[in-house]
Amino acid sequence: MKRGSTNLFVAEVAQLAGCHVSTVYRYEKRGLIRSSRDRNGWRRFSLEEAVRLREMLMWRSDEPMMEQYG
Repeated sequence: MKRGSTNLFVAEVAQLAGCHVSTVYRYEKRGLIRSSRDRNGWRRFSLEEAVRLREMLMWRSDEPMMEQYG
């Protein structure tokens, strides 16, 4: 993991981002967030990636509201 020393499990990332675990996997599969694997093969995410996911989800949820005022 390049940035940040916090290694979060996928469930912790989902909780911090306010989404379902499957959403974390989907964003990772699309290359929008990155993970590394620990020696047991579990995905680990940095706190920065969790924050990035949360911000993307917030922007996505704001889009319909922004269109109303645009």
